[in-house]
Amino acid sequence: MAFPRLTQQAFLEGHVAAFAYFGGVFETERYDNHKPGVKKVLQGHRREETVRFVALRSHYLFTAVFCKVGIVGAHEKGGVENAQGRFRRSHLVPIPASQSLDTYNENLSALCQQDDQRIMAGRHETVATAWARELPTLRPLPAEPFSTAIVTMGTVDQHGRIRVAANRYSVPIGLHGLNVEVHLAAKTVAAFHRGQQVAHHDRLTGRDGDSLQLDHCLEVLIQKPGGFVGSLALHQARQKGEWPALYDHFLTALQTRHGHTDGIKEMVEVLLLHRCHAKPAVVEAVTGSLECGVLDAAAVLYLLR
Repeated sequence: MAFPRLTQQAFLEGHVAAFAYFGGVFETERYDNHKPGVKKVLQGHRREETVRFVALRSHYLFTAVFCKVGIVGAHEKGGVENAQGRFRRSHLVPIPASQSLDTYNENLSALCQQDDQRIMAGRHETVATAWARELPTLRPLPAEPFSTAIVTMGTVDQHGRIRVAANRYSVPIGLHGLNVEVHLAAKTVAAFHRGQQVAHHDRLTGRDGDSLQLDHCLEVLIQKPGGFVGSLALHQARQKGEWPALYDHFLTALQTRHGHTDGIKEMVEVLLLHRCHAKPAVVEAVTGSLECGVLDAAAVLYLLR
């Protein structure tokens, strides 16, 4: 399973996904000395483990055994190293192109299932057949998977953003000055207020970046329409494919009919309709408004009813 970065959340989520894939938990797991799991290397095989890794072990009830540091440790799990190298050479050289990380992981899972159908040298049955016999020896999965996200509190700044792991993420501007509960996972960042999710973003991989959602700042843009066209939120919406080309035509038509500033205000009013109507329905209503030549937010709302 691939992740954008080797964070502790990725380390933990990889375990949860692996246990689900195998359908159970191995009694003993053997590890290198990765920082997400090991806080300090002690003498021999003894380790001071990270708090979150201890929590994961306690949830799934398995024993962790750590290899020695360096190349010596690699020889303690030679079978794993060899199997990993064979799989990589067979399927991941060169690294296959993919449209997204999710698609890449779906393909990776399919390759694993394909690999289960091979017959190893000296054996007379597939890996899948042998595994079906071994599966009952695993510890059953717990009723609920381990929650891998780090939960913290964050204060919403005056621009409607929260700072999480050296980056900034937007939340509804109406929450500025308030505290929200932040769930930081390997690939996502979510914010909650009074038990309700108010924002969900893909986690940024760099530092000092911004992930903005246009819907979060509409109340500001309707008051300050001059900032709409050049806003970072609109730019990111275009990059993500969340801004239909149709909306550019509609915005131009609105500005021609109502003037530059009022046309933008009408467009923002249309965008607000997404909060209570499905996107396909709004797009269809905008199309109808253009076809009828009745160009304002009220017409779009009428066509939605």
